[in-house]
Amino acid sequence: MFIPIIFSNVAVTDKNKLCIGKSEYIKNNSLALPVFFLLLFLLLACRNIKIGNDTWTYRYFFRALSNANIKDILGGELEVGFSIMTWLIGQVTDNYQIYLALCSALIVIPISNLYKEDNRHIMLKISVFLNMSTFVMMFSGIRQAIAIALGALAYKYVKKKKLWKFLIVTVVAMGMHHSAFMILFMYPLYYARFERKHLVFTMLAIMLCFIYNKKIFSLLTGVLAMFSTEYEDVSTTTTGAFTSLIMFVGFTAFSYIITDEKIMDQEGKGLRNFLLLTVVLQCFAPLHTLSMRMNYYYIIFIPVAISKMLDYSKIRMKKLSTQAEIVMVLFFSIWFVYGIYNSYITGISTLNTVPYVPFWKGNQ
Repeated sequence: MFIPIIFSNVAVTDKNKLCIGKSEYIKNNSLALPVFFLLLFLLLACRNIKIGNDTWTYRYFFRALSNANIKDILGGELEVGFSIMTWLIGQVTDNYQIYLALCSALIVIPISNLYKEDNRHIMLKISVFLNMSTFVMMFSGIRQAIAIALGALAYKYVKKKKLWKFLIVTVVAMGMHHSAFMILFMYPLYYARFERKHLVFTMLAIMLCFIYNKKIFSLLTGVLAMFSTEYEDVSTTTTGAFTSLIMFVGFTAFSYIITDEKIMDQEGKGLRNFLLLTVVLQCFAPLHTLSMRMNYYYIIFIPVAISKMLDYSKIRMKKLSTQAEIVMVLFFSIWFVYGIYNSYITGISTLNTVPYVPFWKGNQ
């Protein structure tokens, strides 16, 4: 979290030379985000099998699929795309740590490219990203983390209106994890029009989703069960996911209050639509973790979306938006550090990620 700050005033020139300073070029090409994602890759690639609830299970999958035949791969319970990928890696190496490293690269590279498209508001992106549920799940759910990363790649084709390439990437993502069908909504949602004048009706619809979330959730899972056994017998419980819901509502409200729609481009409007969807999906997260898993594909865009909204702020709110950015960076930085500290003190951490243990320490 703090090491990238050192590189915020460092960039590489076209001639592959380091330059240090506060020029516009360095600001737009600083190494802060590349360094951050390099560190994230190293943490993922070098983690011990104890880090992440499912990391141990994936070692079993790796060993089983590496020695499987085509019939077992195509007819197994795991997604075909993930099974084929694992089998291919297994033909090259039997080292599980190398497998983890390759999977980590597949996760980090597309997300890194998404965040580096706009090199502004670096610390805001980093501090918010670290507090999103998608960050922690990368250390555990390999299949879905790869699918989420492919969603970030699919977004590139959404912006360019490359429908067929978008569909191909989406199908590949669905081959990694069944929940990746959520990426399909990205294309129409990006170009949908939910402007400020529609806000009253939009918020009313969201409120109804929250009030009747149990009935709507049961109906939707019933429909999904027609296509996958994964969604059969999904019962609702209390998950305590209200904190994220409040946070997403706050982000969405912020994106409507400070922005000047006259200067917003299509990407700004599209990303704001993604924020709306995260709120809708999070309305069901207090009932079941399944909804949060569906939401991962759009939560990954929240840091990028909030950063974009700052660039579209109204003239009279420029000062407020600058102050809001500082407050958010401080708040989310402290919140993240406190969360790590609290996990060390209590011994309780999300998905068994704290304390971090590298592969060369402890029993594998």
